Amino acid sequence: MTGLAAEKTGRGDGQEAVLTWIAEGIARASADSIGAAAQAEARLAEARQQQDRAGEIGALIVLAQARGRQNDSQAAHTHSAAALALAEKFGSLPLLIEARVMRAMSYYGADQSAAAIALFLQSMELAERVRPEKRQPILLGLARCYRDLRDYDRALEFGVRALHEAERGTDETRIDASAYVLGEIYFARGELAPAREHFARSLALRRRHGIPSERGDSEVALARIDLREGRLTEALAVLDRVELERRALRGRWKHTHTLIARAEVLAAMGRLDEALADAQRARGFADAIGTPGLLADVYGRLAAVHEARGEAAEALAAMRRYFTAEMDSRGNAAIQQAAESRARVEAERKDAQLAHLADENELHRVTARAAAAELARTRLERGVYLGAAAAVVVVLVTLLVGQRTRRRLERQVHAETQTAKEAAERADRLKSRLLVIASHDLKAPLRTILRHGERLAEEPDDATAAAQAGVALQRTGLRMFELVRDLIDVGALEENRLVLRFAPVDLAALAADVVGEYRARAAEKNQTLTLEVAAVPPPSVRGDGARLRQVIENLVDNAVKYTPLGRAARVSVAGEGSRVRLAVTDEGPGLSADDLVRAFQPFERLSAQPTDGEASTGLGLHLAHRLVRLHHGELTVETLPGSGSTFAFSLPVFTAADATASAAIALPASDHPV
Repeated sequence: MTGLAAEKTGRGDGQEAVLTWIAEGIARASADSIGAAAQAEARLAEARQQQDRAGEIGALIVLAQARGRQNDSQAAHTHSAAALALAEKFGSLPLLIEARVMRAMSYYGADQSAAAIALFLQSMELAERVRPEKRQPILLGLARCYRDLRDYDRALEFGVRALHEAERGTDETRIDASAYVLGEIYFARGELAPAREHFARSLALRRRHGIPSERGDSEVALARIDLREGRLTEALAVLDRVELERRALRGRWKHTHTLIARAEVLAAMGRLDEALADAQRARGFADAIGTPGLLADVYGRLAAVHEARGEAAEALAAMRRYFTAEMDSRGNAAIQQAAESRARVEAERKDAQLAHLADENELHRVTARAAAAELARTRLERGVYLGAAAAVVVVLVTLLVGQRTRRRLERQVHAETQTAKEAAERADRLKSRLLVIASHDLKAPLRTILRHGERLAEEPDDATAAAQAGVALQRTGLRMFELVRDLIDVGALEENRLVLRFAPVDLAALAADVVGEYRARAAEKNQTLTLEVAAVPPPSVRGDGARLRQVIENLVDNAVKYTPLGRAARVSVAGEGSRVRLAVTDEGPGLSADDLVRAFQPFERLSAQPTDGEASTGLGLHLAHRLVRLHHGELTVETLPGSGSTFAFSLPVFTAADATASAAIALPASDHPV
């Protein structure tokens, strides 16, 4: 059956009425998913009894939408698959588009963005020819998928197009959905001003529509921006109210996201017990739902709260769950599959365009032959020659243009495919190196834990042995925690996901705290670890206190690690005009010329060996270097082989102008944020 015949048949069977019912049912499911599901079930039974295939397809589509709204991804997947199978046999192109879009949405709801993208692109090709009004939801679906795959440039491209399509019509629900998704994309890119503008627009429209669950989404999004900008009290007030509303609505998915956001705000306010309670409630919901993306969000927040509470073992367990869920949700294989699917579908679409061009060429040739025959019949010899010449020119020009177009499109598709492949290969190499390091460097501490566990089992009543084992286990667990933290930080830096919260930081006090912690380790090696601060304490700098502490810890840890037994290491802090300088000096073996070239590269172990057999991942100096650059500084090293090394950096002083600036920035692609 041809496409035109199928459309006529569909309309003859009440296709327009079914399409209208689908649109109304999908809108109804947004406000009342239970009622919409009940109506769809009844219509499905009636359609099957009357053997109404168009009605059956429509009922399955609405039923899939309603079940998806209820977070029943398995049921949504089943109903959308059944609808698509029937639509492909029925032969109605408009219904086929509806079924493909709903099937793509069910893939998206199950965190299968690559499969969703392929179906969305196939649907777009049909919609361009048959139902232009379906372009907007398809574009919006593509924006959501690429956002989840962290391809924010492509997500923004489709999101802007979706909003423009929505603004051409009169359906405000499409405008608010597009504005909300654009807000999420800008937020993920760290562009808070346009994110706030789009979230505020979606909130205004949703207040007019009166759907509490969707209004709450926009309010939670704006609260997250308040958090990034340091307005913690305002953010918490909004989240408290939304959490009460969602508790009454009993929507587990949205309730979970609200609890995650509130736990982050409470942790930033120092209310760690309440933050932990919210994170644990969110974990209960997420474990029940089981979607990898949601699990990654919850366990990432839970790990951060445990770390802030000083609970290293619990933080490590949560980070392990986070890492597993993150790989399941957004693994590099999915990104590569999405890129390959996109390239394949684009190539098929362009082949179809070229085939259409070839049909037009054939039409030109037929027209030319008909004109020549007509002119011959009327014995107008001059006209025959002119017409034949014109036909030949048209055919030759059309063939030449078609050939050039095909070559250009083939080059474009090849370039896009190669770029996507190279990006996926780079990400895969990073993942492999992180896993190799984790598997290698976790072996030694795990053996230590097992050895002390066996000792405790063999001598359960030996208090001295138990105390020694406890100290050793705590130290070993701390080593494992620091290693996993470094691995996660490297991944976050490579994927542009690290967030810095700027505030005034007393660099001297931070250094004193770190030196106090490391003095015990230095004493074990008979080393002297000192801190020198100018008589006039230097002013505060602008930075993220937790990340600056991580930088100082890495530098002091290296100084203690590579300084020989019985020698000294020194930390100094002093003001230098509009900046504050911190330096860490050791009496170690120094760095060779080759070491200086590789010092700040990831995974590089330098020629010097730790003086007491300590482990080294080759990540500490790399992380310190990257974090200092994000604070508008530069980590430098002064060294002579055999004479020790001095690692130093300086940061700008915190000023009154900084007090009104944003309290948080998201890491951009470059290490030099504006």
